Amino acid sequence: MCAVYKLKLKPDGEIIRKIKERYGEEIAMDYLDAQLFPKSTAPVLGPSRKIALLKWGFPVSGKSRIVFNARAESLTQKPMFKSCIQNRCIVPATGFFEWGEAGGKKQKYEIETDDEVMYFAALFKKFYDSNGEKVFCYTIITTPPNDEMAKIHSRMPAILDAEGQQKWLDPQTDPADILLPYPKSLVISRAE
Repeated sequence: MCAVYKLKLKPDGEIIRKIKERYGEEIAMDYLDAQLFPKSTAPVLGPSRKIALLKWGFPVSGKSRIVFNARAESLTQKPMFKSCIQNRCIVPATGFFEWGEAGGKKQKYEIETDDEVMYFAALFKKFYDSNGEKVFCYTIITTPPNDEMAKIHSRMPAILDAEGQQKWLDPQTDPADILLPYPKSLVISRAE
């Protein structure tokens, strides 16, 4: 289950450029080196590949908790996700963190890919806060782990390659066809 991810972006990279154009230089600087947690505001890319800053986690009606991950296998069954299955976005990240076990003790691991930026499949949805203000939120989709990740945790974010990103952003694509364990190698290291 992905509960912390990072963005360490180049100042002249595409994502920072898009944030600067839409939200300004000062906000863009927040994402040059950031760790993101549920309830954080973070950049996502929608179907047109435009950038938007959304809040991580779907609020649960009448409760203080949020749902920050969605299981790929149950997207079309659970009402919270079924209602927004067409609202697809991708979340840029440069790594994510997960807790596993090493030598009988809990160990934090940092997981990356060989790509400069990886993209997670996600859904977005409109909610209203306690003041009646409109808020757009996203939830990251998880899959069963690939073989490397299975040594650490039972879930992992749905990481999409370039072709997978295009397919995921097309609402006609069946989620079951694209939301699979990451097929390539991961770079896994112990984190402090």
